[in-house]
Amino acid sequence: MFRERDKPMLVRVSSKLTLAGLAFLAVAMNGAVLLVIDLLFDQPTVTITVVVMVLVYTGLWFGLGLTRRLTRERATEMTPPAAILDIDGTLVDSNYQHALAWYRAFRLHGVTLPVWRCHRAIGMGGDQLVKHLAGEGFDQEQGDTVRTEEHALFAQLRHEVQPFAGARGLIEDLKARGSKVVISSSAKAEDLQHYLDLLDARELVDGWTDSSTVERTKPAPDLIAAALEMVGGGPGVMIGDSTWDVEAAKQLKVPTICVRTGGFGADELLEAGAESVHDSIVDLRERLDDTPFG
Repeated sequence: MFRERDKPMLVRVSSKLTLAGLAFLAVAMNGAVLLVIDLLFDQPTVTITVVVMVLVYTGLWFGLGLTRRLTRERATEMTPPAAILDIDGTLVDSNYQHALAWYRAFRLHGVTLPVWRCHRAIGMGGDQLVKHLAGEGFDQEQGDTVRTEEHALFAQLRHEVQPFAGARGLIEDLKARGSKVVISSSAKAEDLQHYLDLLDARELVDGWTDSSTVERTKPAPDLIAAALEMVGGGPGVMIGDSTWDVEAAKQLKVPTICVRTGGFGADELLEAGAESVHDSIVDLRERLDDTPFG
């Protein structure tokens, strides 16, 4: 587990800039001393004066640049990353209801898929999932209808969806540590609003996305980019449950912390590039100090 703040500050500042700035500062100080000595004990030549003044101003310029850079480094260190939270399968227990709804929607159009295959695609948005499971031709011909029917079928199961233990508490923990929190979801707006009510999180989070926010959902990175933009575009960390979360975040060089609550295995999540994998939200909360939020 990496902890950026544990690295010495000067290691993270460009070594070339640091050495150059310090060297010019040293030369400038020596030059200034020589100039004072010349003024006190001798008549300085124009050439010496010009050279020394150039060195003085050059040293000051590099020194001020180094100071500004160190100040920015310190400000970055003190600002915790934004938390970009997936919701289906991460904060609420909905992945298997979605898998069943997709299975039934495809069957209405003569396509019978193993339910496990539907589950393996959960985490993608509907714009990506139909093509992934049934092919581009089927998506072009019947994709919109299947997506509409899946939403209606899921609505019949939505009352069964419950938050995972500790889900709201995780948001509270992240806020208490100074992080801004955005729900990054490709759920339909109606479903997302239901989840926000379940979590009682409307006033707690700093923003949210849904399927209407972008044209391409996970594993495209657009939803994560939109979430980061909502909180000023600074550094962020994704918290999700699927390989699709990891893949989307990785395209933006955003690290991902995963929980196994969506049904994906720890080995495949780590292989996809997750920074760490936790058995549950409760487990993650207990180990937040060992994450980039620590």
